[in-house]
Amino acid sequence: MTGEVKAFAHYEVDARECTGCRYCEAACSLEHFGMVAPALARVRVKRHDDGRDEVVMCRNCADHPCVDACPTEALTVRDGHVHLERDLCAACGACQQACPHGAVFLHPVEEYPLICIQCGACSRFCPPEVIRLVSAGG
Repeated sequence: MTGEVKAFAHYEVDARECTGCRYCEAACSLEHFGMVAPALARVRVKRHDDGRDEVVMCRNCADHPCVDACPTEALTVRDGHVHLERDLCAACGACQQACPHGAVFLHPVEEYPLICIQCGACSRFCPPEVIRLVSAGG
């Protein structure tokens, strides 16, 4: 249909309600690597000094600064989300530095970027429903 705008999924996070259970990290690493390993998760829970817990994950920025920062063009936008072409990645960390949310993590061994692809695994296992996958239209 001409003029139709495709609505892409993104996450909304209610940071005030995070309990720090880290189920999101477990669900993410299990979904993408077949094991519970928080260091492999594309979503992380950050504990602040005042005891607050904060979900840190890709917010699917409209301008995708991580993609713009990639000198090898290993990161592109496909279907509205950041996609990594691992064979092009130089593991330079430019994408990590460019992310305004601190949501690009590096694989602990291979050092390629781990960026959330809005698959929904973490939101399905978030007990307080802090993480919600929604369409761009709401």
